[in-house]
Amino acid sequence: RSPSRGLGDVYKRQSMRCPARPTRGIKGPEAAYSGAACAWAAKVTGHLIDDLSATKVAIEEPIPAIQLAGVTTDRTLHMAAVLFGACAAAAHVRDLPVWGIPQTTWRKFIGVPRPPSKSSSEARTAHYKAHAYNICRLFGHKASTHDEAEASLIAIYLAAQLNPSISAATMPLMTGGTSK
Repeated sequence: RSPSRGLGDVYKRQSMRCPARPTRGIKGPEAAYSGAACAWAAKVTGHLIDDLSATKVAIEEPIPAIQLAGVTTDRTLHMAAVLFGACAAAAHVRDLPVWGIPQTTWRKFIGVPRPPSKSSSEARTAHYKAHAYNICRLFGHKASTHDEAEASLIAIYLAAQLNPSISAATMPLMTGGTSK
């Protein structure tokens, strides 16, 4: 079930935006901002876990820095790792199993095609967003944001990993682009 529907004010878009802001003039990772964003992410994740009575947590892993050389900043990579850690910590303190899911793994399994090589970073992002929306629609889920669409597909990926019979029997799109 989608956390953005019917679970209270904490999940409305306005409150899902991190209130922490980086200090002006600091270009690299900043401890105060990192700590505030980490605390916020752990709090929101904890609310989601508790409200949904979650028994498992799947988190998309940050892309390794080596794959993003020249595409993004150290600060962005740092914050992705901070938020990943905060979400994992919220699950850990509740004794829940946590799965880190690499982007390329779930996308290939779900059937999201790779963008054309030589695409710009913006074009690749738009490609992945559009395909996430479309695949969700094929499953009958109308995601309200690309993040919700991708989260839904990550959940489907994890469900299929935990119960492989459902991927072959009830989700024919889950072939990763290959036929058997």
